[in-house]
Amino acid sequence: MFNVRGVKNSVGLTGRSLAQAVGWEDFSAKEAMRVGERVTNLIRSMYGRRGFQKSDEFCVTLKRLGPLPAGPPEGLSIEPFLPAMVEEYYRQMGWDAETGLPTPDTLQRLGMEEFLEDLP
Repeated sequence: MFNVRGVKNSVGLTGRSLAQAVGWEDFSAKEAMRVGERVTNLIRSMYGRRGFQKSDEFCVTLKRLGPLPAGPPEGLSIEPFLPAMVEEYYRQMGWDAETGLPTPDTLQRLGMEEFLEDLP
C-alpha cells in the first residue's frame, strides 16, 4: 500500500508508484481512477450478492448521528440530512436509488457485465 494521503497529486504518484513496483511503463492516473471505481463497484456488487439492502446504509449509531454536545454546533445533528446525502452519493456513484447497487449502465461502462446477473 502506498500511503500518500494529503500529498499533492497523490493519484498520479500512486499510479506511478504502482507502475514502477510491477514493471509497467504506461499506467496513468486516469487508469488508476478507473481501477478504483471498478473495485468500489465490485465490492458493492458483492454486497448485493450477500443480501445488502439500502436500509443497511442507515445502520449508524446515535454516537455518530446524535446532537453534538458542545461547541458552535451544539445540539445540531446530521441525522435529518443523511437520507438526502446518501441519495446524492448514489447518484454520483451511478448506483440505483432504490437498491443502492450499481446500475446496469454503470457496470457496462466499467466493462463489468459479468456482474449484471447479481442485480435484483
